[in-house]
Amino acid sequence: MIATPISANTASHIVATPKEPRSMKTPFISITKIIFCHTIFLVFFAIFKSKVVFDGLSVVITISEFSIAMSEPIPPIDIPISALLGDGVDILLRELWEILPEGPKYFPSDMVTDLPERFLVAELIREKVFQLTRQEIPYATAVVVEEFQEKEEKNLIVLKATIQVERESQKGIIIGEKGRMLKEIGQRAREEIEVLLGAKVFLELWVKVEKNWREDPRALRRLGLI
Repeated sequence: MIATPISANTASHIVATPKEPRSMKTPFISITKIIFCHTIFLVFFAIFKSKVVFDGLSVVITISEFSIAMSEPIPPIDIPISALLGDGVDILLRELWEILPEGPKYFPSDMVTDLPERFLVAELIREKVFQLTRQEIPYATAVVVEEFQEKEEKNLIVLKATIQVERESQKGIIIGEKGRMLKEIGQRAREEIEVLLGAKVFLELWVKVEKNWREDPRALRRLGLI
């Protein structure tokens, strides 16, 4: 990757040159057993007429019949579970899976989102800003994809995006010493964008200042935030 800082007056940018895509590791989000069980309870109560009996550290849920999802009653099923110990949660999930009705297929199997690619690219860049900067910087930034050009004959996508901040001091932090922070943001974002789009990516990032854009309704509408 080649970093090329340009102008220090109104904007600075960096060019991330393409290289072979690398596999992206999906982060694993850990959820506590208690929160997980509580979520199951909320879904459960919204669908079933059920009876709950507490016994020390555990709870026994009796599924008696569907109140919304199905019109025909089902035989009662007693499922003892413990949020503290995590016992019985797998059984509850298995039973729910077996008796929940199949819903309509709203999207094709290979469609993972209904959001446009420009939005996803902007969010991946902004995610790297969140991961690499601290304090107020992430919350004062927005990303706009200015150019999205596909070159099918080269299996290449040319992207130009602007990272928008509120103050000159924030701009300096985003760029970093000798452009190192912007280079790192661009490199990490490009690697994941290549996985997302299935092609090599040429990513050019700019940083510009728009004072107090978070308090300007016109700026928020232009960014699609309101």
